[in-house]
Amino acid sequence: LSDEVYEWMVYPPAGHVRIATLPGMWERTVTLGSAGKTFSVTGWKIGWAIAPPRLAHAVLMAHQWIPFAVGTPLQEAVAVALEQAEERRYFDWLGATYWAKRNRLLGVLQDVGLTPIVPDGSYFIIFDTSTL
Repeated sequence: LSDEVYEWMVYPPAGHVRIATLPGMWERTVTLGSAGKTFSVTGWKIGWAIAPPRLAHAVLMAHQWIPFAVGTPLQEAVAVALEQAEERRYFDWLGATYWAKRNRLLGVLQDVGLTPIVPDGSYFIIFDTSTL
């Protein structure tokens, strides 16, 4: 099971590598994605799983009992967003936007005397609080 919900928020020079693309991994990997993380709609609770047929069937069997309620119009909105994201270069914009925000926050933390650990991706920053 590979949780790749931050795949579009990886900062240069790092790059995202899907586990399922590595030799021998496709047939034994379920890759998870998240509309909440990708499109900033966390309250919608919509994601996806990508897997070979044998594993996809197992995911489907479990999934039928797990969700409480997801609005069909929201699922359609995510489908349209995914279809349009590539042609509109949304994923490039998302990564660049979070990279700029990361750099700004790193500067602020350093300016106030904290030592951040520079992340290669996502929107979290951890910093050393021992000087507080």
